[in-house]
Amino acid sequence: MQAKELLEKYRANQCNEEERIQLQNWFHQLDLEKEADFTLGELDRIEEEMWESIRAQTSPKKVKLWPSIAAAAILLIGVGIGYYVNQEQANSAKVKIAFQDIPPGGNKAFLILANGKRISLTDAKNGTVANQSGINITKTANGKLVYTVKETEVNSSNVSNTIETPVGGQYEVVLPDGTKVTLNTSSSITFPTSFASKKERSVILKGEAYFEVAKNINQPFKVLTTLQEVVVLGTHFNINAYTDEDLTLTTLLEGSVRVAAIGKKAKLLVPGEQSAINEGQFEVQQVDVESAVAWQNGNFSFENESVEAVMRKIARWYNVEVIYKGDFSNIKLLGSVSRKKKLSEVLRVIQLSRKVKFKVEGRRVTVMP
Repeated sequence: MQAKELLEKYRANQCNEEERIQLQNWFHQLDLEKEADFTLGELDRIEEEMWESIRAQTSPKKVKLWPSIAAAAILLIGVGIGYYVNQEQANSAKVKIAFQDIPPGGNKAFLILANGKRISLTDAKNGTVANQSGINITKTANGKLVYTVKETEVNSSNVSNTIETPVGGQYEVVLPDGTKVTLNTSSSITFPTSFASKKERSVILKGEAYFEVAKNINQPFKVLTTLQEVVVLGTHFNINAYTDEDLTLTTLLEGSVRVAAIGKKAKLLVPGEQSAINEGQFEVQQVDVESAVAWQNGNFSFENESVEAVMRKIARWYNVEVIYKGDFSNIKLLGSVSRKKKLSEVLRVIQLSRKVKFKVEGRRVTVMP
């Protein structure tokens, strides 16, 4: 069924459940509240562009969820492929996505004070969360943690705190120097409660975080991970340092940073560049920075990624176990989907590739080619 015919059925209130799901995915990816923004003539043009792009970009070793053309064309692929997926499944063993659905992650974190006290920021009321060494720690109405230096104390620079997000959690914290840090799921950052007497502002990161560093030419800002050290004066950048990923990635959006890998010569990044580090590799390349920080803007973004890499992102956010049945070595996925959707909706969009199928049982997701 062509997209315009499906849209006409929707307008006439004649869609069945499967067709409504296709259109809901379509409108969500287009960021539309209703379908009236496109005329049938526009849909014809978009659909033709979509199929031209598919013919031009199809490769046996690269399986794309949708090509990187206009947002409208991206979603029309979802509608078209979804139709054929449904047709195929009608004649074969159906793959079930369970509807005891799993909600997406959200603002969840723990504050670990220097004395070992652990405070759930998810449950904490807005207002003052803790006071220590002249530092006031406040939770704001929008779920952000803010550190304010009330008075200068000699020992305040020697007191460290840790913000830790669980699987399925993320959180934003404003450090004592004004630097904004957004932690992705299953991540942590450790930092002094005051940088006042420090020569540099040094923090320790595990997992992934997006930084907007407050400028201070007299105090460089340093981020330490297992494999690297990143030094900046004031800039916007993202670090992905999950231990279960093959590479530690540092992506620069604004300003400049110096990345030093253990045993390697430091390299300077300029906006639009990303360093990739593991025990035997240290490379810098141009990348799509919007894709690198898509998580911080509420989306999953897959850039020619393996099925395993895609599912690691999903497993962290939805707190699920992933099991693989089959060979996925030649499958690469490209696309984007909202992290605000329930698990079944995200898997349904990925399944539109017709190269990956899922079975969900409780919090276990089985992936099959």
